Amino acid sequence: MRKAAHLAKLCKAQVCVVVYNGPNAKVKVWPEDQDMAKAIICSYKEAVLKYKGMPKIQKVNLCGLGERMIKELQQKMGADDKELDKLSGESLISLSTFLESKLQKLDDTKKTYC
Repeated sequence: MRKAAHLAKLCKAQVCVVVYNGPNAKVKVWPEDQDMAKAIICSYKEAVLKYKGMPKIQKVNLCGLGERMIKELQQKMGADDKELDKLSGESLISLSTFLESKLQKLDDTKKTYC
C-alpha cells in the first residue's frame, strides 16, 4: 500500500489498490477513504466502456523494419549513384560511418524486440 501512495504522489495520478486473497480473507483497499476508492474505480470503469469500441493498437513488427528500410535506401541510392560520385572521399567516409552507426542502433533495437 505504501508503494501505491508513493506512485500516486510521484505521478500525480489516481491510484487504487484492491487486495483480495479469497472468500474468507479480508479485502484491503487503498486509499482508505472508501468514497475516493469508489470514485477511482468508477473512473476506471467509465474509461473501459469509453474505449471498448475503439480499435486496438496495432503492434509494429520491428523485425522486418530494418530490412525494408535498407531495401528502400538501396532503391533510392541506385537512382542517386551519380550524386554520390560527386562526394569527396572524406565525405563518403563520413556518410559511411553515419550509416553504420544507424544500422548498429537498428540491429540493437531489433535484438531487443525480436
